[in-house]
Order: sequence, then structure tokens, then C-alpha cells
Amino acid sequence: MLLREVLHQNPYEKHERWKEIREIVVNVTEKAFTVRTVKDHVEYLLALFTE
Repeated sequence: MLLREVLHQNPYEKHERWKEIREIVVNVTEKAFTVRTVKDHVEYLLALFTE
């Protein structure tokens, strides 16, 4: 779900979209995440994928 939203919204193009992605993740998981946590997790998943 997280990577799908990143692909759909492309927050690397417009950084304000990270807030929107964070809201979606918080609503779906019902857990409190910061924008920084969401970004870090995306970077971690992408690093795993590129190995």
C-alpha cells in the first residue's frame, strides 16, 4: 500500500505529497507515523529492492 501510494503520487516530484501519503498510511494502519518515518521506510524498501 505504501509503495503504491508513492508510485501514484510521486512525492519526489512535489514534497508536499509526503504529508498526503502519511495521512493515508495513518488512516489505513491506525498507527501514528511521522512524515520522516514514512520517508525512511520507503527508502528502506527501495534499498532492499535494489540489492
